[in-house]
Amino acid sequence: MTYFNPFAFLFTNSGSSTTNTTASTNTSGAINNGQVSNLPENEKELLLKLMHAEAGGEGVLGMALVAKSVLNRQDLIKSGKIKAGEFNAKGSSLTEIISAKNQYQPYAQGKLNAEISAANKEKALRALNLALNPDQLKSELKKAGKTDDQINKLMAATGFRAGYAFNDSSQNVNNVVVGNHTFNTAGNKELASFA
Repeated sequence: MTYFNPFAFLFTNSGSSTTNTTASTNTSGAINNGQVSNLPENEKELLLKLMHAEAGGEGVLGMALVAKSVLNRQDLIKSGKIKAGEFNAKGSSLTEIISAKNQYQPYAQGKLNAEISAANKEKALRALNLALNPDQLKSELKKAGKTDDQINKLMAATGFRAGYAFNDSSQNVNNVVVGNHTFNTAGNKELASFA
């Protein structure tokens, strides 16, 4: 079965597996090519804190998948494929997406107000670079034993929940478990496929 790829712009720039911090922005406004410096500093900091709070214990791959799901929401909104309200957001900025009502428990609990250590920030930055490099992320998922179908679903993920979280049946769409998180594509009517 062939799937329509609403994230095609995420896969169009072939980037190296380097983790440099220069960035490119494509015409949709999405940051891509495995690089992070074009993210506004306050948004990058908030995303890094969310990644650490949600999946710091899951390693670089777990944090990368959290970042990927948040960035997928942003890309879907910026591309016009869905409205921000689909994710309870007021707009397409990372701040608006992360601070949306009932979306991210660490934000709601005020946990993102605290600073993270330099070591944890560096680990989160490595994870963010991985999230922004589709080829490298797919390779790491393959090394972690995920099938092509699971990888395709993870690359299109728009949400996740930890094992202890309330099971909202509306989120049970294309679920894939990685570590202590179940990732899903709720809100993403068309599943991304390999470019």
